[in-house]
Amino acid sequence: MRIDASRRTLRTQVHAILRNDLLSGRFAPGERVNEVQVAAEIGISRGTLREAMRNLEQEGLFVSIPHRGTFVRRFTVQEADELQEVRASLETTAAIRVAQHWNPAVREHLQSRLDLLGSAYEAPLPFPERVKADLSFHEAICESSGNQTLLALWRSLIGNITVMVLNVGPERMTALQDPAEHQRLFDAIASRSEARIRAVFAEVFEDGRREVAAAVAERDGTALALAE
Repeated sequence: MRIDASRRTLRTQVHAILRNDLLSGRFAPGERVNEVQVAAEIGISRGTLREAMRNLEQEGLFVSIPHRGTFVRRFTVQEADELQEVRASLETTAAIRVAQHWNPAVREHLQSRLDLLGSAYEAPLPFPERVKADLSFHEAICESSGNQTLLALWRSLIGNITVMVLNVGPERMTALQDPAEHQRLFDAIASRSEARIRAVFAEVFEDGRREVAAAVAERDGTALALAE
């Protein structure tokens, strides 16, 4: 992909290109980024590329090692578990708040995001687009909570979530993007029952935690005993 001079700032475009390349599987977790090659392919200077890479490093997607270069971040099982724990806590809290203020406008907002995910999944659209639709639904829950601090915290995790997605890979991640699982989250919120919300969100996130942990362990070639 190359730069379109008619759209957005140069840095923003390069940032988007790199993120899309990551999700498309061009770069594997732990892989060193060849700056010369990437800059030439995009049609930019290495300085501009490095600016975009620094932004992605701040988001947690890249790791820079002195005298060695910049690498795609690799998640450990513990890091993945911790991220899922924080996400589950934030989204469960958001879902409970949404249920307390449930109304037709909120229902329509969440339903529209769920429909987009369903369309992306069934088509199926390319993996990066499915990831975008998936995150859009979860973001809508946080948006609808009315808690701006919670929403800002959730958005600050997007870089880490992207890295986790990379570590899981398209094959395993597709199962986690199943609209039926997201419909369960939607229905729990619509029930307006705090107990049901807590139970369903805990179950869905635990299923995701197990899948992510298995993928990371498989990547590392280690035996992992998953908790019952």
